[in-house]
Amino acid sequence: MKKKNTKDRDYTVPIIVVVGLFVLMLLLNAVVMTKRSSRNMRYEAKSPIVYEGREHVFILDQKISDRVTILSAGLKQNGFIVIYNSKNEAVGVSSLLRPGLYSNKALALSRGTMSGDEFFATIYTDDGDGKFNQNSDNMEPVTTWFANLR
Repeated sequence: MKKKNTKDRDYTVPIIVVVGLFVLMLLLNAVVMTKRSSRNMRYEAKSPIVYEGREHVFILDQKISDRVTILSAGLKQNGFIVIYNSKNEAVGVSSLLRPGLYSNKALALSRGTMSGDEFFATIYTDDGDGKFNQNSDNMEPVTTWFANLR
């Protein structure tokens, strides 16, 4: 019987164990990063989207309600945010808004929404009288579409 020399050890099992541990660490890291990434995405979706220096209005899809929540809006001049239905009828108008950034602003609608309704919002610059008038106030080239899903 041949004596095994200590210099001729078989390293197959330790190598498999080390490689297995390495693969396990990579998988765990991927799971943690995926959870962290999805948590950040949920947070970002709830936080205001801000386009500083530009007029904008950003609204996420809404639940059935008689109000719309504007996630983020920015105005350079006094103006109004107007909500239209898919028939191009104004169903909600904000009060006069001063220049600046707005977030999570609720806007009442003239009628409640129904499942499947589609709307869009746009910004009008006030003509100086402090009252919304679709014919005399200037519509800005800023529009956002949103739907009522639930």
